[in-house]
Amino acid sequence: MSKCEVVHHIRGRVRLRIPDLKKEGTLEKLNSLFCADKRISSVSTNKSCNSLTLCYDHKDISLLEILDVIEPKEDVIEPKERVIISDTEKQKQLQKKQIHKKIRKKTT
Repeated sequence: MSKCEVVHHIRGRVRLRIPDLKKEGTLEKLNSLFCADKRISSVSTNKSCNSLTLCYDHKDISLLEILDVIEPKEDVIEPKERVIISDTEKQKQLQKKQIHKKIRKKTT
């Protein structure tokens, strides 16, 4: 849905800043999602501050679950896979770097 920032959090209450809150439909969608959830006891918004405050039962739902509603995990860009190179390849790369350093020193 959108990026959010936790402005203040204590167990059972969280205030979030959501820049997209002013976009059409975002406020209504979040209100309907959280109001329908029985684990959320109250929802209040301040559109001028782009903030959403939720009171919730910390025994039934975690802050991470709440944030996942706003920022689903599929929107998160996973880091690229690591490329594992062999020791011989590392040695070749080091040799190239050393040669380039020597060339630079000779030209200066």
